[in-house]
Amino acid sequence: HCRLCGKIFCAACCRDKRPIPKFDYLEPVRMCRHCSQLCWKSEALLLAIRTNDVETVTRYVRANRDCNFYVGVFPPLSIAAAEGLHQLTELLIEGKANVRHSVPACVWFSDSLFRTDHIGVTALHAAVQGVKGNVRVVRALLDAKADVDARTHKGNTPLLFAANSGQLSCARL
Repeated sequence: HCRLCGKIFCAACCRDKRPIPKFDYLEPVRMCRHCSQLCWKSEALLLAIRTNDVETVTRYVRANRDCNFYVGVFPPLSIAAAEGLHQLTELLIEGKANVRHSVPACVWFSDSLFRTDHIGVTALHAAVQGVKGNVRVVRALLDAKADVDARTHKGNTPLLFAANSGQLSCARL
């Protein structure tokens, strides 16, 4: 069966395998062709975000592809926001990326739960912390109705993340 959607298929129909870290499959596991294609497109989107490839993300969004699908731990919008990529953040929002999505508990990180605070992190949390705190990204997320009161598993809000990271311009918004 597909480890992503649960669909039953025979071994002759599909031999596609991929790792799914958010479900603790660090080694490649079998999945149906549909999920495999979704994963491939998701990986292409993440690569475009990591390389700040505006043209590819624009094509992805214009093709009405799912901007919320991901198999890693953090969704594409959170990655773009964390990197301070305002143009990509705005494109993903245009593509209906969920600005209120929070990272769920993940088996892969269960051993480090007390050393990190990733459960419940939203794109707004990601945008306000670190050296790349970006006012334009934060403004785009707020305009798209991101939850300013969202709390992580440990109770931290985006405001607390911004203050802790010294991002006062983001905290003022």
